[in-house]
Order: sequence, then structure tokens, then C-alpha cells
Amino acid sequence: METIAPLMTRYRTKLKQASILWLQGFQEACCLYRVVIYCYRSRQLMIRTGQCFLLNGFIFLGSIFILRSLILPTLEWILPFGVPDGYQEPCLSQMPIRLYAFLRLGLLQLIYVSIQQENWF
Repeated sequence: METIAPLMTRYRTKLKQASILWLQGFQEACCLYRVVIYCYRSRQLMIRTGQCFLLNGFIFLGSIFILRSLILPTLEWILPFGVPDGYQEPCLSQMPIRLYAFLRLGLLQLIYVSIQQENWF
């Protein structure tokens, strides 16, 4: 027990220091008034910041458009949820069909969760 106590106090002090540094960094990151002041002082910086916002917005909206119009239909086509009615070949095992259905459901859920998280921010 005696050897664990100094170790725990050392970890506790390091954890406290790391928490304080993280909070200070978060506080610095939230100082948006500095950006406004710099943009107000420099027209070139204001133009470049606006261009960066537009480019990032177009990339974000374009990725959502490509996801919904290309990737999701392709996944639904490649990984069917079940066996189609016109399926003629006998399947010896249901394992491949269940695997594809599981992969399709998992991929779609992963994509939808990531889209929902992006829309919240």
C-alpha cells in the first residue's frame, strides 16, 4: 500500500495539470473576437477567410450530395437486404445472405449516424 500512494498522488497531479492545460487551450480556442479584430484590420485576411468558409461549405455539401445520390444507392444495390423474388439458384447456406444484410445495415447505420452528427454541428 505504501508504494501505491505516491504513485497515485503523482498521477493525480499530472491529471490536474493536464486538465488545466486543456481548459486553457479550450478558452483560447473560444476567443473568436480576435479573428473578428484581425479580419476587420486586414481586408486580405477577410477575403481569404471568406473563401475558406465557402470552399469548406461546398466540400461539405458536395460530400453529402455524393453520399445520398451515389454511395447509398450503390450500397443498397450491392448489398441487398434479402433475397430477391426472382432468385433462381438454390443457396446451400443462408450465411452469405445474412452477412451481406448485416454489412449493408451496418454500413448504412454508420453513414447515417455520421451524417446526423455532422448536421448537429
